[in-house]
Amino acid sequence: MNNLIVLYHNLKRFIKYGLICLCVTLLIGWGQTYLPRQFALGTEPPQILSQQPIVNINTLVQQGQRYYKNGQFTEAVSLWQEAASQLADEGNQLQQARVLSYLALAFQQLGKWQEAKDAIALSFNQLQSLPDSPDKSLILAQVLNNQGHLQLSLGNAADALKTWEKVHRLYTRLGDETGSIGSLINQAQAQQSLGQLREAFKTLTLATMRLQRQPDSLLKFTAWSHLGELVRVVGNSNPSDPNWLSLKEFFQFNTLTNLEQSKSLLDKSLILAQSLDNTDAIAEAYFQLGNWANDTYHHQRSLYERTRPSLQKIQPVLDAVAQAGDYYQQAITLSNSSLISLQSQLNHLSVLFNTQYWLLKQRHWSNAQTWWQEKLVPQLPNLTQIQTKISTLPTSHTAIDCQIQFAQLLVTLNQIQQTVSQNQVQVPTIYRHSIWTRLDGLLTATFDKNKQIIQQSHELEDRRSEAYATGISGKLYESTQNLENALELTHQAIQISQSIQAWDIAYQWQWQLGRLRKAQGNIEGESGAIRSERTRSAIAAYQAAVNTLNTIRQDLATFNPDVRFSFRDEIEPIYRELIDLLLREETPSPQNLIQAREVLAQLQLAELENYLQEACASSTPALIDQIVDKHAPNTAVIYTILLDDRLEVILKLPQPAEFNEVTDDNCQHGRDAPWRVSTPWRSKINPSHPKSGTQVTLQHHRVKLSPRQVEERVDQLRTQLTNPQRTSRYTKAIQNTSQPIYNWLVSPFESQLKANGINTLVFVLDGALQTVPMAVLWDGNQYLIEKYAIALNREPQLLAPVPLSQQPLQTLAFGLSQVRSDFAPHQSFSPLANVEIELSQIPSDVKLLNQAFTSQALQTQINARPFSIVHFATHGQFSSNPNETFILAWDKRIKVNELSHYLKSREESLPDPIELLVLSACQTANGDNRATLGLAGIAVRAGARSTIATLWEVNDKSTTDFIRLLYQQLTNSTEPMSKAEAIQWVQKEFLKNENYKPPYYWAPFVLIGNWLSLFQG
Repeated sequence: MNNLIVLYHNLKRFIKYGLICLCVTLLIGWGQTYLPRQFALGTEPPQILSQQPIVNINTLVQQGQRYYKNGQFTEAVSLWQEAASQLADEGNQLQQARVLSYLALAFQQLGKWQEAKDAIALSFNQLQSLPDSPDKSLILAQVLNNQGHLQLSLGNAADALKTWEKVHRLYTRLGDETGSIGSLINQAQAQQSLGQLREAFKTLTLATMRLQRQPDSLLKFTAWSHLGELVRVVGNSNPSDPNWLSLKEFFQFNTLTNLEQSKSLLDKSLILAQSLDNTDAIAEAYFQLGNWANDTYHHQRSLYERTRPSLQKIQPVLDAVAQAGDYYQQAITLSNSSLISLQSQLNHLSVLFNTQYWLLKQRHWSNAQTWWQEKLVPQLPNLTQIQTKISTLPTSHTAIDCQIQFAQLLVTLNQIQQTVSQNQVQVPTIYRHSIWTRLDGLLTATFDKNKQIIQQSHELEDRRSEAYATGISGKLYESTQNLENALELTHQAIQISQSIQAWDIAYQWQWQLGRLRKAQGNIEGESGAIRSERTRSAIAAYQAAVNTLNTIRQDLATFNPDVRFSFRDEIEPIYRELIDLLLREETPSPQNLIQAREVLAQLQLAELENYLQEACASSTPALIDQIVDKHAPNTAVIYTILLDDRLEVILKLPQPAEFNEVTDDNCQHGRDAPWRVSTPWRSKINPSHPKSGTQVTLQHHRVKLSPRQVEERVDQLRTQLTNPQRTSRYTKAIQNTSQPIYNWLVSPFESQLKANGINTLVFVLDGALQTVPMAVLWDGNQYLIEKYAIALNREPQLLAPVPLSQQPLQTLAFGLSQVRSDFAPHQSFSPLANVEIELSQIPSDVKLLNQAFTSQALQTQINARPFSIVHFATHGQFSSNPNETFILAWDKRIKVNELSHYLKSREESLPDPIELLVLSACQTANGDNRATLGLAGIAVRAGARSTIATLWEVNDKSTTDFIRLLYQQLTNSTEPMSKAEAIQWVQKEFLKNENYKPPYYWAPFVLIGNWLSLFQG
């Protein structure tokens, strides 16, 4: 949860501090005229002279502006009150209204909300009695602007958005282009606060586009900086927006990833700030670049964790943290604002602490000790200094945010201490450090301060901050094993979150409640009944967290997966910890086995949606259980679940439909239902199979293995499978390496499979097991494919089979036999000489080869008529990074999200799904343990019932022969066989051929999705 709380803080700071920045720039450049230059709102109205000496009031306002920028809000209030009083004495209502609106800003920062409201109300009152004029309209726009800030600060983002829309109309009517643009930037802040990320992105890109015609200014800096931040946090939310397309062209973004686009924008904003010679803007740019480097660190961590163990390199992770530290230090050094300096210190310590804890969890003992000595020890004295700084901040949202983040720092430090205590022999330098004797004092002071900020949040009517402050206090108690206080505060945080429907907060505290109840259930000395009850309570809390995640899954899917919003750190553990509880007993109950399968399905869907950055949906989905029981009585499904200390395997055997009832009773659905895979189900377990009389329930098997042990075995097998050697020694090594995997997954169920007449196995695989073909598993005498047809699936729902016309299947085929050596997208790929032969042997209606196979041709042809089969004979790659998942066309690399865009247009005119998608020359990315996410992503994006693909790049000639034989079987309408059986038949034929007998040639072909016949109803 560490990263989510930091993300919350930085998102909130982006929304709020960005607005404060705009407000501060309102006051810059009061200069020799009476009215301030409105950089944020872009106006400098005609000079209106005061009856008193202008310098006195100008001086008061200028000094107030300097105090405000430095966080000295009380001093700013005093000066602006004096200025407003002088203006009242001389009867200058117009300018008094303006200064009163400034007072409202300062009162906000002091947490004096009633005074802020009164100042705004008095400002409007002064304007109301004045005759209409351009000057009045201008100042009215400025007062409304500040009212918008007040509304947003009070959590009324919807009201703030409406207010800024009024401001936009006023400036448009006044013909003030800069003011109009500034109001759009403010609207984007409100939209993001409301969770309207796509709308915020669209509004901000429009503002930035209009600014391209404007001279360089602080307003342009603000737009570039905020757009860079938004791209960093939420990715490219509107890929087809014409304004964004124009900006991408202007900024030369077309070939850059989201993080690269963000970095480019932030670099440009820094250069602009430097050209304007504005120190505060320069410091702000460095701060944003620090946040970017912080996200790069999390991105590098993710790359490290999904890389095969033999290829992992940790240095890029550490380099990203060092870069973040450099940027944050620049912000601290340059900033005139104590707030930017404090926030930079907090963010810097956050990434340092998180890295330290991560190194310890990864058991990189040497790196952990070096990191501690070189990076953390010099920073530890700053903890007390930061704590003092926060305690002296006036009551405000900024102070609350800073305290929340400081409390999270202590949570992480406490976690470091606990890990070090358990491994003191490996990290003696860290274990003996004096910080641990001071930690209790820091914690005590923080507990006291947290009580204050909870009360302050309540008084400020900021319920979101109150929920976070309460929850983080509970988490701090959790880290110190004070379960009673932790439970009390966690319950309060959940209640507050639910009362304001803040589901993005609620699930975090529901997860925390589950952890606390699980910890209670582990207390020794308690009776078995009490421990069982606490385990059930923990399961209920975890399930509530999962149900809440389902309600916000569309929002989660829109976040940029490369940033600190780390799915693996903050989302995935909730599902796995719930599964762990459900399967904790030596012999889990049937109900727990069913629920564990359900949670695994929800996890895999959430992971896929996070990968695609879009919620998945399909028409007429059906449960695998239903299809097996109704259409495939000879099919069994094997589920694998990787937990921290074991591998859980569940077997689902077929049973007649009259014994299988699917309901959704007592299940909590999300707001966006229906969705593709997340609906829970309950199945009645058939006690016996009528054909054989054997017991038919969900079967369960457990293997004591860590995920790392599984990864190492899979890594070894993958290396052997792709080895260029084709000798008998090579084949024997594959058999020896794959046999243990067979023993984990299939051997325990062999007797049940035989007793039930099973001839097809569908695997729902987890983790690294997805990267090797199940067909190659060796039982000691033969490969698994020699006994069973095999299919893969990622979830317990898929597109249901439907009766098809007996008319010949229509096939659309694309091929790339040549590559353009001078064309960057084609570089590193070799020609596929046999592709032309392959396409000639496919009974296709339309064939597009080489120059004819362009992205535009794909889009045109896919919409031309309802093709049943779409075949790609071209290079391609499946990766856990969407930007590295593509198929190669003549004119470009068509990435997974682009393919989605092409196929969505098909769905509008041709709603019937593609029956079969074939990717005959693609491969999973080398060394990527989660690369099949890309394969699943392409399959889902195609909207196909089934996908056939290769896990590695296969010999060109053997691929052609495999595809020829496969189509012969698939289209043999006289004796139709299932798609799984068709692949099995070809693979067994290859095993009979001495030239193709090694697994390298036949094993990589896998079937994903519906495994039944193309003609089956």
